[in-house]
Amino acid sequence: MYTNIEKSASEIYVDYKSLGAIEGMIDTMKNVPDADKSHMQNEQTLEGWMFVNYIALHWYYSIYKLLVKNNLNKKYSPTDFLLMLKEIRKVNIQNKWYNAEIIKRTSDLMNKIMLPIT
Repeated sequence: MYTNIEKSASEIYVDYKSLGAIEGMIDTMKNVPDADKSHMQNEQTLEGWMFVNYIALHWYYSIYKLLVKNNLNKKYSPTDFLLMLKEIRKVNIQNKWYNAEIIKRTSDLMNKIMLPIT
């Protein structure tokens, strides 16, 4: 790969890798409605389904950018991150909410990316 931008080889690779993933997701977003039209009840349902997927795609790449920014994308994928977040629980004790016990690995990741657990 040849380039004239002032970035390291690993940064260029991350950009290139994300471009392919983004193009793949956009292609899926464009082609899925034609495949699923017969399963949708009406146009509003299809539009709602596409909107939710569009928001999910934004969140996915926000997480990806957060991992890249903190140089954690070599160890974690956005899917890994979401699976770790899924384990965070709140418990209600006498009408007051508390964080349940959090796995150290999850806690360490949240601290590395400076994302508070609220």
